[in-house]
Amino acid sequence: MDETLPNSSQPFLVLGAGRGGTSVLAAALAGHSRLVVAMERFGQSHLLGTDLAQGGDPDIFSTRTRAFREGCLAEMRGHPDRIWGNKITTEQLFGLEDHNAANPPYTDVIGRFFREVVPEFRIIFIIRDGRACVASKVCRTAQSWEHAAFRWHYSVQVLAAVRRLDRPVCEIRFEDLVTDPAPALESACRCLGVGFEPAMLTQTQSSAMLPEYRRPGFEAGRAAVPEVPPHVAAFLRPDLDYCGYR
Repeated sequence: MDETLPNSSQPFLVLGAGRGGTSVLAAALAGHSRLVVAMERFGQSHLLGTDLAQGGDPDIFSTRTRAFREGCLAEMRGHPDRIWGNKITTEQLFGLEDHNAANPPYTDVIGRFFREVVPEFRIIFIIRDGRACVASKVCRTAQSWEHAAFRWHYSVQVLAAVRRLDRPVCEIRFEDLVTDPAPALESACRCLGVGFEPAMLTQTQSSAMLPEYRRPGFEAGRAAVPEVPPHVAAFLRPDLDYCGYR
């Protein structure tokens, strides 16, 4: 994948687990006058492959990721004077892992994605306590505790890969964002090379978010840690430790 960027501004990804705060963070960044933030453009359609023909494709990873990159570059060309970003979730990256299970040998999905697909993109990774993230998944999507816990575990694998990157990376805790949003957003702005703008604090009801995600403001109560089943808590504990959650 050797397509060059259409302008000199480095693009960025807002990345994190589903129900982990990616939408509110992306909406806040989109309130900046110098930033354009797409909401999961080409995630479902290309990374998960819902809009791509896959029958008999010997290299689904390359097909999907090439389409994803080309789509991102095309959108960037429409905003030559602003910094373009895209919000995706680690669940969409996991969609590429399904091919690994059915078509050995194994493809290093996470490593190849960052090395080959988005090598120039700066990364803003939002982390949320796994217990809260998993409980939200179960409540919102009716998936099992076990399934939701495994998806959060995968998001931590992606985070570990992001931490190994030799490029600008910004980690933001969801709990910091909802309890004291200005410093968290200032950190993201520094990563992107722009100054903080107060308008970013007014985007929690942005029409770019799904209606059920919109709120009157940043709600500190969302930083609370709910109870989860004991076996789920035990499964999550090593990853919680890695992320610095007690």
